[in-house]
Amino acid sequence: ILVPGSAGDAALSDATGSDATVSDARPFAHLIHIEVNSRWRRRNIARWLLRRMINDATLQGYPEMVVHVAHPYAAVLNLLAQHGFQELNYRGYSLELSLTD
Repeated sequence: ILVPGSAGDAALSDATGSDATVSDARPFAHLIHIEVNSRWRRRNIARWLLRRMINDATLQGYPEMVVHVAHPYAAVLNLLAQHGFQELNYRGYSLELSLTD
């Protein structure tokens, strides 16, 4: 799933309530989740899917792609590294709330 990120001018509010304009925000493709059923693993399907998504994002004009990895599985991190992805911790935060006691 490719989801467009922020684009153009965006208005941000800080803790004081004042607004700031971000005019240099660039669109990006966002891969939220990739997984191959265990019966189909070790057949290069994830590699094919990732290449296809990178190609599709490039054809759609996205200058970069961001992948969210919920759990640091070695196989996924290795696959992403093989395709040139780098771990950068500047896109924001993931916050969780348990709704059960």
